[in-house]
Amino acid sequence: LLKIGEVKIPHFSHLKQTTCRSLFAEGESLNHLAGKQQLYTFFREKQKLNVQLEPFIKELAQRPDLLIDTKAGKIPIEFQCSKIPIATIKTRTAGYENAFMQPIWILATPKKLQQLPQGAVTYSLSHFEESFLTHSSRGEHILLTYNAYSKKFHYLSMFLHIEGRKFIVNHRVLSLTYQSFPFAEPNQLTLEELQKYYLLYASLRLKFLRNRVFYNRKGINDPFLRNCYRLRLIPSELPL
Repeated sequence: LLKIGEVKIPHFSHLKQTTCRSLFAEGESLNHLAGKQQLYTFFREKQKLNVQLEPFIKELAQRPDLLIDTKAGKIPIEFQCSKIPIATIKTRTAGYENAFMQPIWILATPKKLQQLPQGAVTYSLSHFEESFLTHSSRGEHILLTYNAYSKKFHYLSMFLHIEGRKFIVNHRVLSLTYQSFPFAEPNQLTLEELQKYYLLYASLRLKFLRNRVFYNRKGINDPFLRNCYRLRLIPSELPL
């Protein structure tokens, strides 16, 4: 149904009770639409690849954002901007894999990541974000995200666990202009970057040990502090 009014720009909308709803995505954000178009142009014009935008794979009843046709086979690209059940991600991935296609999921860059400087930083990884982790050619965990507004990829790599869901990570940004396919991977840490990792880890470790003393509510019943007392060790001065 074509709608032409005086307030909104002319657009098409779905007729109610139509059968086409199962074939097309609805309620997509501008971020999602822009990201798909940018990636489509990137694959087609810069990488010179045969790519389709939102093709419907009948045998799977699935419609990936992009489908790349390479010599090694077809590769579905999913640019995920909204939070969906992790089970849905696993089901879609399994569907592609059963059809001998290995999908690539790209998460829209979270706002909390956009504001972080590059290099060694602390980052709280949610369960949802964890489902997008992949492995580099070196076997390391990588989180690949894309910001359609800035046209930049944000990478997280070299995950060092601190506590709970908090990690020290290596944050890197790569403009779409300098991206390649297969997608570029972050370099290994330099000696200087490793030193920054250590200094950040040491600072967080000392803060954790001091907090165990200052905010202790269990008294002698805290097993960690009780053992430090028995061994005559000051928690903040524990050896590494």
